[in-house]
Amino acid sequence: MLFVHGSLAMGGIETFYVRMAQARKEQGLTTKIVLLSQESKSNKELVSKARECADIYFLEDFIQPIFAQSWSMFYQLSLLYPLRSEIVKEILDSVESVHVSNGFCAHMALRFASSAGRELPVTIGLYHSMEFCWGRNLKSLPFFEKCNRDFFNTLHQHHALIFFTEKMVEFYSSMIGKDFSNVSVFPLGVIDQRKQVQPKIFSNRLKIGTVGRLVDFKSYNLWMLDVVDKILAQGVEVSYDIYGEGPLKEQISERISELKLDAVVKLKGGFNYSEFSNVVADFDVFVGSGTALIEASGLGVPSIVGIESITEAETYGFFSEIPGFSYNEDNLYPKKDVMSLLLGFYNSSEGEKTLLSHAHVKKSEIFSMEACVKNFAEVRGFAVLKSTLGKRQSWLFRVLYTASVGTYSVRLKLAGKTLSQVVSSAE
Repeated sequence: MLFVHGSLAMGGIETFYVRMAQARKEQGLTTKIVLLSQESKSNKELVSKARECADIYFLEDFIQPIFAQSWSMFYQLSLLYPLRSEIVKEILDSVESVHVSNGFCAHMALRFASSAGRELPVTIGLYHSMEFCWGRNLKSLPFFEKCNRDFFNTLHQHHALIFFTEKMVEFYSSMIGKDFSNVSVFPLGVIDQRKQVQPKIFSNRLKIGTVGRLVDFKSYNLWMLDVVDKILAQGVEVSYDIYGEGPLKEQISERISELKLDAVVKLKGGFNYSEFSNVVADFDVFVGSGTALIEASGLGVPSIVGIESITEAETYGFFSEIPGFSYNEDNLYPKKDVMSLLLGFYNSSEGEKTLLSHAHVKKSEIFSMEACVKNFAEVRGFAVLKSTLGKRQSWLFRVLYTASVGTYSVRLKLAGKTLSQVVSSAE
């Protein structure tokens, strides 16, 4: 299996790809990862871990040497750089399928297939709920995104899509107006069930923490500050540690200062992925979303679901209370007040906290890596080269697509926005 992705920066998709490679290696399976950026753009530790279990290729490895200079390599130009066909053939040797998380990488997979002159079955995984349905007016979407949707819809017709929550089937059916009941649906792999979980020890105060990229759709990083402020006013000894980097960091810092919470709220920055267990196990309660929420739960840390892109301090509750395996998106279940939930936890007995810890470990088990590897193997990708999508290997298409990405990105930058912000807000 081949994964095509932008980089191995620290994030949920990236750590999942590495875990997949590790789990596949343990089952005697080979994994390759192509990254459409230079090595310096990736997290060093994550790259090191990936190299232990997969063959890793960076942009400089497979484009012509004249362009493989740090000053001339840009992710957005990946579709235009002349490729080293002998390296591309080496990458695709023994590869039976390729998996991507977005339209840009899907088009790059098509280009690889064209360069090597062989079919390459492709699957797309839906890791962000709005990835292929943002934009209120479909006619006003930029050219590149219309092409991404067409790629997505083509794979949908050929049963080559993977959704990681049950609720996304209903959501996409209603948003796009098509029946998505034929997509593959199974939980994202996060937990290695063979690892022993140490009994959770709670402090005599309320130690709250979160880990993840500080981006707009993870809005709980902001409203949690108001929650902590109110809990502090109740006379509760509370602390809140925020681990991560991202564009929201400055706004969070300013809000901490406004509320005079510098003594109890700490922006801790990033850390090596290998330190995750030690860092998170020290929390009494974790607040977050994505794979970090599942990993925290697997450590027995009671975890509150941080619903993406909401502005109110509300949640579906503790992760162990969630039915099924949908939990990130808004409008899934009835909501609860986060402050009340945290105070209830703080005032509960040691025995009640221990039971909640055990319930989280149990809940996390449905997100096992072993099951995920098996589920991936059962999804049949769609061979794109000889399909109607194959026409997109042409130089003219790649120029138009890349120009569209560039001009749209500039427009957003002039408006003080990024594409990720637009996608997460569904504008």
